[in-house]
Amino acid sequence: MTKPLPKAAPKNKKKINVQKLSKVFIDVSFAKEVNKKDSYENREEAEAVADYLVAYCESKDPKKIAVMSPFRTQALVIKNVILEERKDDLPKSLRGFGAIGSFEDFVSCQYETVIVSLCKTESDAVMQKPMLSSAQVIAFLKSRVSLDTSDPKIVVIGKAASLPSEWRKEFLEDKET
Repeated sequence: MTKPLPKAAPKNKKKINVQKLSKVFIDVSFAKEVNKKDSYENREEAEAVADYLVAYCESKDPKKIAVMSPFRTQALVIKNVILEERKDDLPKSLRGFGAIGSFEDFVSCQYETVIVSLCKTESDAVMQKPMLSSAQVIAFLKSRVSLDTSDPKIVVIGKAASLPSEWRKEFLEDKET
């Protein structure tokens, strides 16, 4: 006895308009990270993230934006800069902004724009290789951006001279996926 063939997909199925993912890299070579036991923080980079977020949110919905760092300590520095130190200067739309955290805080979330503070991009003495050198980290970040939005974007803020080769290729050499 033969099994019936599966039914063909309906022809009137709605197509999703998938946009190209745009990538922006902001070099903060002047910034200096500080080792905080098991994590890192970089105050100047947090300031650069805050500056970009405030300028960017003038034309975007803050609910569609996330700010991430691989280090929880850096995420807390960014949160403090944005929500405490600059609270009086923030546009009303950003006053309750809460999408700031470490990578693990965004495992099942997608946003139109993801702003990433790399914080520690130089070689780590223990690991003997640059932090974030895995292509899986880049794939994770790309999966946090919803490509069916009008302007999907990843903004990476860090030191260009210290970027691992995978990040350099992705964000400095190749601007479109």
